[in-house]
Amino acid sequence: MRNTLALAAAGIICITLVPRAALAHCDTLGSVDPLVKLLSSAVDQGLRQRFAAAAAAAARTHAAESVEKGREYVEAYVAFMHYAERLLADASTSAFHGESAAHAH
Repeated sequence: MRNTLALAAAGIICITLVPRAALAHCDTLGSVDPLVKLLSSAVDQGLRQRFAAAAAAAARTHAAESVEKGREYVEAYVAFMHYAERLLADASTSAFHGESAAHAH
């Protein structure tokens, strides 16, 4: 949110509110830098929050304590891993709109 406000203050359209307009704005500026910074910050924050939740759940989990605490840890860990896997899949695909990954150049 802080980065969104900073971009808005700089006169840059916030992608969290209007993604297509923000992309068009990047084209107008001739630079993708503001979008890269915003996305990088969002990814960083998302990974850190999910990792912290999994680490906190792991710290509270002891094998002999309870199944409930074990499930809490597994849920947090799976959320972290799925988030990271989705990011990596999206970031590493070479497909363009209307193309399958197998046919991308």
